Amino acid sequence: ATALVVVANELVGGRLKRDEFLEAAGIEVDHNDPKLARDAVNSAIYRLRDIVGQDGILTDRATPRLNLAVLRVDLIEAAAFLREAADAMQQGRPARARDAAIRALDLTRGEVPFPTLYEGLFEELRDELELRLRSVVLRAGALALREGDAEEAESLAGRAWRILPGDDEVAELYCRALEA
Repeated sequence: ATALVVVANELVGGRLKRDEFLEAAGIEVDHNDPKLARDAVNSAIYRLRDIVGQDGILTDRATPRLNLAVLRVDLIEAAAFLREAADAMQQGRPARARDAAIRALDLTRGEVPFPTLYEGLFEELRDELELRLRSVVLRAGALALREGDAEEAESLAGRAWRILPGDDEVAELYCRALEA
């Protein structure tokens, strides 16, 4: 669970406080003996470093974090592509927005982030990522259609439909792109 909490912490910009981190990782905190929590975190970090390498985890702050200079995490990259797509749309760069949205879709592959984890942090992240993904796809696809680029809109909406098959708005966008 600690590995997933470290990823989640990256997705929220490293804003988890130590107590939030420990709670999400399922580490009990005994305020009478803080050494127990510290030992539990150290043990989890030791095991995590065995998996990702010694340089993969940074412990220079109150909560451990990933060293993204040496590690690659699809979910974190997908979130970055979603931010890039949103920024590109604001800057009036639709082709860049569509490319970033497609890369985010390809990285997520329709998989549910943090499956089986129902702590509030993970529920929030799942909802936020899906909402951002939908929003970016719908906006970028609609923009492509307005620009007369039905092929790009179809490519984007088709990928999104395979990932979000029950989404009526994505289905409508896909149909409009195919008709165009």
